[in-house]
Amino acid sequence: MDKQHITDAWINFQRGKKPDGTVVSDLVMRTWMRCREYNISPETPSYSMVPQPQLCQVKQKTAGLITSVHNAVSSIIVPGYGKLFNVVLVTSDGITIYKHAAIAQHSITPTSEGMAFRLDDPGASAVSTCILERTPVIFSGAEHYCRAFHGMHCHAMPIFDHYQNFIAVLSISTSVQNKYKIPPFLPSLIANYVESQNNINNLRREFDTALSLATDASVILDQDYAIQYMNELARKFLGLDDGNLYTGKASFSSFLRQIKRLVEIEGDFHRRALDIELKSGGSRITTVFVSHKETEDGRHVLNLSWQQGTKAAHKEDSYIGAYSFSDIIGESPALCEVIKTARKVAQSNATVLICGETGTGKELLASAIHNSSARSKKPFIAVNCGALPKELILSTLFGYSPGAFTGASKTGQIGKLELADGGTLFLDEIGELPIEVQAIFLRFLQDRIVTRVGSNTSKKVDVRIISATNKDLLRAVSDGTFRMDLFYRLNTIKIDLPALRHRKNDILLLAEYFMQNLENPRELSLASFTDSAKNYLLELPWRGNIRELQNAIARILLEAESDVVTVEFLQQCLFPEAQKESFVYETSFEKDSIISLIKSCNGNIRMASQKMGCSRSAMYYKLHKYGISLNKLR
Repeated sequence: MDKQHITDAWINFQRGKKPDGTVVSDLVMRTWMRCREYNISPETPSYSMVPQPQLCQVKQKTAGLITSVHNAVSSIIVPGYGKLFNVVLVTSDGITIYKHAAIAQHSITPTSEGMAFRLDDPGASAVSTCILERTPVIFSGAEHYCRAFHGMHCHAMPIFDHYQNFIAVLSISTSVQNKYKIPPFLPSLIANYVESQNNINNLRREFDTALSLATDASVILDQDYAIQYMNELARKFLGLDDGNLYTGKASFSSFLRQIKRLVEIEGDFHRRALDIELKSGGSRITTVFVSHKETEDGRHVLNLSWQQGTKAAHKEDSYIGAYSFSDIIGESPALCEVIKTARKVAQSNATVLICGETGTGKELLASAIHNSSARSKKPFIAVNCGALPKELILSTLFGYSPGAFTGASKTGQIGKLELADGGTLFLDEIGELPIEVQAIFLRFLQDRIVTRVGSNTSKKVDVRIISATNKDLLRAVSDGTFRMDLFYRLNTIKIDLPALRHRKNDILLLAEYFMQNLENPRELSLASFTDSAKNYLLELPWRGNIRELQNAIARILLEAESDVVTVEFLQQCLFPEAQKESFVYETSFEKDSIISLIKSCNGNIRMASQKMGCSRSAMYYKLHKYGISLNKLR
């Protein structure tokens, strides 16, 4: 709006006339009306100064916020815009705690540190209006109620903490003549920067406090594995004190050596079982479950939990179905980049989509992300969407109430989403999710509310979703078999797992690992392979990736009749010359076998599943996979 029109509107308002609504915005009009109601002088603003001790106290409490503003001014305002703008920071109760006076004409803005905006006289400036409205405010020239500000153009941006509490106003002002030199994006950019930096620093301080109050024992070691800090729970359990951290009830030096060896071999790890000897009340061994995270500056953060008892008590039971990043074997650049990304992702609650061919270890990676996250002590529930019949997917995910459908349990059933509350739900083969279920699942992703099939009651759950697929979901979107909005919901962070043929550096490492962990009658190792045999393994296509390699090594170990593994033996054992045709042949053979079996059982899926040695869910999946119509076989 033209500057003169606004000035005329201001003059008319002071004379008791209501300005044209097309000239003055609703916010400006509300401000003017408030100022008139509170009898604020239209000529000069009214301020007061807080006592210096009070100002020092306020600045001390808000030191982190002031530092964030100072950093923003130093890195953005000063280098880019020189002496064009003033920057002022005011607390939510109106006390000025920071001022960057860049404009030479100091008379333009009379604010100074310690000046208090009178909250009982609201709306005389952009800052006081922002405090009252808690929304971004832009006043230019005569839009200010007080004539003293008519030479100013001011942006006032509210600042919120990470709990969305209103804590301050950041004001950027200049003369009216320079108003167009303030880029429209700049005030919000600086406010967002300040807000983000302040919130990150506050969260970090809260984390440090939480560490001291943790329900598990926490220990921090320096780069040389010397103890820097341990919380009270750790000191009590280990019998150590701040004065002499290496003496007490525990043989802690030996324990630290175990930690050092593990870190050198594996890096970070999660809930690894280690034995520690406690000597209070007689010597006894306790299994301690240790998680390790190395900080950017090389320190080592340990989280310890335990159970009293004898050596290795329940150790195996504690690791059923659990994988950590240390369980991922390989050192190829492609895999290292995946792990680096996954470690970062683990620290957030973002939805993750893992893409990769069959057998590349998608579930292992999902489990590692879960076990390195804040949800690690909560459930990790895996569901294979492709292994479930279409009719059961909805009730499997959401559960069902008693008698919800024919064949339903009389007591009902909890769904996987509820089981995973607080933890992670891993949806493998997400591309197989039926289109009608996709719409319901999309709604869940939006509101995180679960309603069981056949029930009228709902429950809000806190579940992280990690999904995986070996399909091209974008092509599925184009084909109309997968919803685009669901794809973008799942694709918040995408991780592409490389195929084994693209990780050739890892093939022999994996082969050695499998030889150490599978049944190995002749105690073969990689040294048992001739150089040509090793090269032969490296050149195979490994269409089934790691799973195929594992099966191949198992076959080699069981069929080997010599301590030397040659190319000729590998060719005879693995039949690589048939690999090109084997997939088509095996697929056709299995389809024909299933059709014949179901016909012989007169269409009875339960009977056919029992004869085939698989579950009914797996049988329904195969029917879907091969496009077999059950109705035609009955």
